[in-house]
Amino acid sequence: MPASNAEGSVSYYDETKSDQCNSILSYYASYLTGQLTLTRLDEQAGIISGTFDFTIAKPGCDTIRVTDGRFDKKL
Repeated sequence: MPASNAEGSVSYYDETKSDQCNSILSYYASYLTGQLTLTRLDEQAGIISGTFDFTIAKPGCDTIRVTDGRFDKKL
């Protein structure tokens, strides 16, 4: 599947972090990069699957790196 430069958003939440850093939304991030790859789109069975990774940073908080993310969703 060809690569695309489509824009999207990321939300990260960790209840073990301080209030300032427990939630990072891409809208407020100082840095965001990532990739989403669709690996299956079966319209007949109603299933979409894929993989993802991203790095997101917010001033005053740790940089978050998510790797080898995977999803399966019933349409």
